[in-house]
Amino acid sequence: VAALFSLVALYVISRPRSGAAIAVQGVLETFGFRELVICVGAGLFAAGVAAIVTLRTSRVFASVIGRINYAKLSWATVVFLVVMAGWMTGAVGVLLLGVSSAIGMLAPLLGVKRSHCMGVLVLPVMMWFFSM
Repeated sequence: VAALFSLVALYVISRPRSGAAIAVQGVLETFGFRELVICVGAGLFAAGVAAIVTLRTSRVFASVIGRINYAKLSWATVVFLVVMAGWMTGAVGVLLLGVSSAIGMLAPLLGVKRSHCMGVLVLPVMMWFFSM
């Protein structure tokens, strides 16, 4: 829904307001009413197909979900994220992943909202990107 509304905003004000709208604007030279109707139609079609697939597969997944070992799944997710961070960004990315994870876990222990802790990461990253 958010992507569809951002496409409507792209049509109405001719300025992208989301990543989806930026991608559409990058692919299409012009974004008129015809393109809006095509994109909204494709989005509604995809939503309908997704709803049908979800309704047909939900019983199977509901019966399987109770047998999942969540501890193993959580550890596998952590390992996957660390490996991907290391592969894509190297040691600095893994270090940043560790620091941000620690801050995210410390926030509830200290009674601080996670959004306040984001400043600890956002400010240095902004300074680095602005070459400060």
